[in-house]
Order: sequence, then structure tokens, then C-alpha cells
Amino acid sequence: MKRPAACRDLKDVRTAVNALDRDLIKLLARRQQYALAALRFKRDRKEVGDPEHRHAMFVQRKTWAESAKVNPRMTQKIFQAIVDESKRLHLAGLRARKR
Repeated sequence: MKRPAACRDLKDVRTAVNALDRDLIKLLARRQQYALAALRFKRDRKEVGDPEHRHAMFVQRKTWAESAKVNPRMTQKIFQAIVDESKRLHLAGLRARKR
């Protein structure tokens, strides 16, 4: 993959972005595996979505974003979607256990 400054045209840029997006999808799949692994340690709905843990996580992600010079608001929105999906998976897993 070319560095941004080495891209000669829009096609080069799009090729690089597509490769990065593919890598992001692979990372999201790995993260989802950990979210599902966490379900093994949760017994009921009360253990899904710990507000203190969530707050600390978002503070840390904001710090990481700022250090990487990435828009913290965008990062917060992305991680909110990831956390919401993890919570949905946990709740679905708990419901499936009850059957």
C-alpha cells in the first residue's frame, strides 16, 4: 500500500483506503470474538453494560484519538456503535441461554 503522499491519483487513494477498510473489518471481527468471550462471564442483564467501565473506556479512547490526531467525536461515535453492538450480542446470548 502506498503512503498518502505517494499516491499519484484518486485510484491509488481508493485502493489504499479499501485495504485499510479490509483491515478494519478484520480487527472488528477479532474484537467481536472478545465480546462474545466476555459473555461467558456474565450471568444476567445487570452485568451487561457496566457504566463505570464504559465511561473509563470512552475517556481512554478519546485520549488515544487525540494522541493519534484523530477526531475524538468521530472516534466516540465509532466506539459507541461498537459498544452498542457488543451489548446487543450479550443480551441476545443471555436470552439464548434461557431457552
